This record gives sequence, structure tokens and C-alpha cells, in this order.
Amino acid sequence: MQTPIILRPLPHFTNLIQKIVFIACALCAAMPGEAATFKRKFGAAITGEVLSVNKDGIVFKTIEGRITVRIPYYELDEADISRDEKVKTFRATQPSATPPGGRPGQPSAPGLLDSDGNPTLPNVGLSISSPGPAPEVQFEDIRRQPDKYLNQSVQMKGALYSQATNRWLFNLSQGGQRRIDVLYDRLPPEKRAAILQQRKPSAFEAIAVTVVGTVHRQSPTSVYYEIRATDVVMSAPAPVQRIQYTDILLQPEEYIERIAQMKGTFDYKVTETQSFYMTQGDNKIDVFYENLPLEKQALILQQKNFSKTAVTVVGTVKRFNNRQNTYYIMATDVVFR
Repeated sequence: MQTPIILRPLPHFTNLIQKIVFIACALCAAMPGEAATFKRKFGAAITGEVLSVNKDGIVFKTIEGRITVRIPYYELDEADISRDEKVKTFRATQPSATPPGGRPGQPSAPGLLDSDGNPTLPNVGLSISSPGPAPEVQFEDIRRQPDKYLNQSVQMKGALYSQATNRWLFNLSQGGQRRIDVLYDRLPPEKRAAILQQRKPSAFEAIAVTVVGTVHRQSPTSVYYEIRATDVVMSAPAPVQRIQYTDILLQPEEYIERIAQMKGTFDYKVTETQSFYMTQGDNKIDVFYENLPLEKQALILQQKNFSKTAVTVVGTVKRFNNRQNTYYIMATDVVFR
């Protein structure tokens, strides 16, 4: 009887097959879920997958492997996130999370969703249609008659000057030193987010702001005031008005204590008073730079007298107290070309 022949794979061939299977399994395990694109209201879209979902928002893993911070729902496009399986699963376990006028299973966020259950857009760049009985006032009105306005609702218009984001506060400017703090911590989340998105404008542009709120002292005995906002509306940045020195001479009340932009040539500096003269045709204008950052001051000091270097100045127009029909600029920025 003939002995049957048993075929056995070569050891090295068996090892090769095992390695191929192992690598294939590892690749499958490491392969991320299907990437999707999620549009945002305030920033660039995110391409990747949902990593974590809770009542406060969503954490994503991008296709580059980066883990995002938790992004609140009002920043995300509802149509995009509602298609994700993890979001669907989370919402299915939250039967009580029904926004006013919304649909069951959506995150509870009063004021963030409209009657159709879609996220509302921040009210940025729109005028206040019905400010109500709040009178429009100027900073000087409050300073001169504080008892008339304290704890009263008012409307103020000006420009965004600076922000203190850790305190939900920004500074509203009405030109020169006429500035007042605006606290917006009690605004709806989408309003706060819209304000935080506003970058500090450059010296050559301004963001117009309308504030409605109540007037308060910063402390019981303070002579400084603040507005506790009930509504804030901001416009897109607009260019600062460019003027000639002759415009000021002809209509001084139109420009005094207003922010303006002026172009001319560098004449000479006076280091004792932290100022320099700028020439516009036959006119010379005093420009005081004491409020500029040190690096800007250093650039001015490096300029040679009578160099005629082109210069652009942005600042507040002011009148000399001891000289008739003579004005100067308190600079907030100086740029040499």
C-alpha cells in the first residue's frame, strides 16, 4: 500500500501569512470612522468624526488626528450634526431635552434655537429695531447728571475700544477719553459668542456698537460708571474717517474729540513733549505719541528730522487750550511708509 503524501506549508510561508493577517487586522482596527464635514457659524468647518457628545456640545477628531475643544451646539450647523450616529444616540437618551418650540431629542439651550429647532444666528451688524423707552445718552450726560441715569435703562452708541474677555466686559468709546465699561455676562450665549468673535479693530477701522442696559457705579463710592447690558449690537468694521487739517480749521466742532486719520510727511520731533510735527502742504500739525506702545515710540525716535518720510496718524483731534484755532492729534497709532 502506497503511503499518502501529506503536504505541509513551509514554516517561513506560514509566518508570512500570519504577518499579513495580523497587519490587515491592525489596519482595520486603527481605521477611523467615516469622516464628515461639519460647518460652523463662527469659524472654519471641521472635517473629521464626532468623538464625544454631551449636553454642552461636541468634541471632534479631525482627519489630521487633532482633538478639538468641546464646541457648543449653537456654533455648529444643525443639519450636519443631526446626521451623525453618535449625536442621534445621545439625543435619543435625552427625552426631556426639548428646546422651546423645538423637537424632542435636541439639546436644551433656551434662546439658541428658533421655532423650527434650528440654531439662531447672532444679531451682529443689525440695528436694534425697537430699543423701547430707553433714551439715547452720551457719556458726558452720565458724568454730569449721574443721579438722573443711575439704575435707569439707557441706549448708548460708540465704537469698540478694547475687551476683557475673562470678565465678559468691553470698553465702549465715544471719542477721546469718553469711554465706559459694558458688562455683558447676562446676555444670551449666542450674543456673548458674537461679541467674543469681534477682534480688536486696527487703528484704521472701527466697529460701531449700540448698547442697551442700565447705568451703575463701578462701586458704591466710585465716580466711574458702567453699563450692564441687556442688548448689544455690533456692525462690521468701518474705516476711520480720513481728513485734512484744513477740515478741522473750517469745521472744528465736527472733529474735536473725534477719532480721525490723517496723512502727511514727518517734519521733526520734540522728545521733551513726546510729540512730532507732521506736514500737510503748508500746514504743520502737532502729533503727541505718549499713549503709544514703546515699540511705536522707538520707531518715531529713530526718524531723522526733516526726513519727509510719509506718515499716517490715527488719533483723537483736540484743541490747544492756550491757542486760538490751533489743534493737535493725540495718537493711537502711527505708521511710516
